Amino acid sequence: NYCMITADQAVYAKALEVIWAHQAEFSNVVLRLGGFHTACAFMAAIGKRFADAGLQDLLVESGIVGLNAVKAVVTCKHYNRAVRVHKLVFEVMMQQCWQANEPTFSRAAAEYDELKDQLSAVRSTGAFEKCSDICESPAFKVVFASLEEAMGASAAPPMAVFWLTYLEMVSLLLQFIRATRTKNWPLPLACFRQMLKWFHAYDHCNY
Repeated sequence: NYCMITADQAVYAKALEVIWAHQAEFSNVVLRLGGFHTACAFMAAIGKRFADAGLQDLLVESGIVGLNAVKAVVTCKHYNRAVRVHKLVFEVMMQQCWQANEPTFSRAAAEYDELKDQLSAVRSTGAFEKCSDICESPAFKVVFASLEEAMGASAAPPMAVFWLTYLEMVSLLLQFIRATRTKNWPLPLACFRQMLKWFHAYDHCNY
């Protein structure tokens, strides 16, 4: 009964004007902004926020990206490389957060030990398909809630708070990409609502 159309921002804006002008004729048309262009624009916003704060230097000095290519990566001129870079940096920063906040897990010591045993078993057997089940386990939820509480503490230094927003933005990006690929329609909308403030802050208002 419905026709779904996906388009990039320029075509989306024009098509939306046509639908608004002829609502009766196009009442069964569902217009959707393209996920690829949305992700590219959001990664450009991430790059604009963190490039000069040390992200470019980190990527070059670690050898992840060459000096001549780093600007194209942080501005998302190369989509696949940009996604890979943000995944790597996100993983390393999350590892640092886990290690730095490990003492705070004392209140959830039993759950933390259980979670470590589960992850060690997955690593030794290579049964990575069980990771999704671990993420749904009560032990993971308790430990991750403790981590989020520690990371969101008001006593955190301003620089730490600034870089924690990097984790927030990349996590949002990865959720959006996953939702688009798995056709989980409510999740992209929820992610996009949270992206709006960053689009506005970094001059991507058309999105």
